[in-house]
Amino acid sequence: MRKLIGLGAFAATTAGMLAPTLMNTTDLTNAAAMAIVGCFATVSIAEHYFELKD
Repeated sequence: MRKLIGLGAFAATTAGMLAPTLMNTTDLTNAAAMAIVGCFATVSIAEHYFELKD
């Protein structure tokens, strides 16, 4: 249960960091960089989730 709470906190922190940045940026380079970071974060969250399922 403790690991699941940590996973949720990690996902919420990532979303809370990326969403406002992507919504407020007008620079395409910054938006692309944040999208790449978001992809890596999504993969990381998915990997942790599948480890918890086992």
